[in-house]
Amino acid sequence: MTTENPLLSPKTPKIVGRKSEISAIKQAINDKGSQRILYFVAGGGMGKTRLLEEVERIQKPVLIPPIIDLYHQSNHSPSGLRQAIVKGLGNKKFLNYNQKRLEFEEKREFGKGGAALEEMRAELDKAFIQEYNQISNHQRIILRFDTLELLQYEHDSVQTTCLVDDVNTVIKNWLLEVIPQLKNSVTIFAGRPRPIVEHHAIEDNQPRSVEEEFQIIFSKSDCHFEPFVLPSLDEKECKEFIQLMCQQYPEQLNPIFYSDNPPDIYPVSEGKPIRLAILVDLFRYEQPVNIRLPKEDIDKELVERLMGLPMPIGPAVRFCY
Repeated sequence: MTTENPLLSPKTPKIVGRKSEISAIKQAINDKGSQRILYFVAGGGMGKTRLLEEVERIQKPVLIPPIIDLYHQSNHSPSGLRQAIVKGLGNKKFLNYNQKRLEFEEKREFGKGGAALEEMRAELDKAFIQEYNQISNHQRIILRFDTLELLQYEHDSVQTTCLVDDVNTVIKNWLLEVIPQLKNSVTIFAGRPRPIVEHHAIEDNQPRSVEEEFQIIFSKSDCHFEPFVLPSLDEKECKEFIQLMCQQYPEQLNPIFYSDNPPDIYPVSEGKPIRLAILVDLFRYEQPVNIRLPKEDIDKELVERLMGLPMPIGPAVRFCY
């Protein structure tokens, strides 16, 4: 029995399923000159990040900066988002913006604030948008944002009592204001469904989720907004996933899944990519779950296996699961 840790397998060499979603992304990219926004919603472990990664393989020539993941603290401010885009497209293309940013940092360091600092922030956005559009005037740009569920409405009790907005509200407002001004671009958002929490009063015709609010606001601009809900993989796609894994690990998996009585893990996986990957990996490491057990017993056993994974793999997979 191998002593390696499970769930360290490389990804399948190509994405499984998602044909309609990839087709929509291709159509958005091909609609040159337009401002297209696609918002993909799905639960944890459904392949949202993998779909964002697949964009890099879809079509060229376009400019595709790295994925901006709102999970990372460096992206928890408008400044952080601007810097991520600037770095991804090339600092040398944003000379005016970078100069204004240095001036802004100097003023803030020496204690300047209030209306003057807010005016400089507005000038920063203006310089950023202007130089971004100079780039996109020559080449289409594809922006990708992950973990959009962090743009939630929920505050803790202290924030609610003191009427303090969290930083995520600032990010959300920046995206809603700036993205429509970025020309010849495709912006792709991905996140879990995140409804407005119950303790917030919801008036008629008010958005009930982040994605719904984005759709309302962006639809008022010249942007073309398309929402998507990622479905589970079907049985055929599940078999394709297993075939791809068998091609990567033939000695370990072929005797199992190409036997006279191969395990039928599709019902247990529920078509959820993360569950499918875990189940296949456990077979690969000779630690299979008894798939004939009732679903609640299988879930309990999977959770126990995940709890035993080493840092940082364990927490990451448990979060997706």
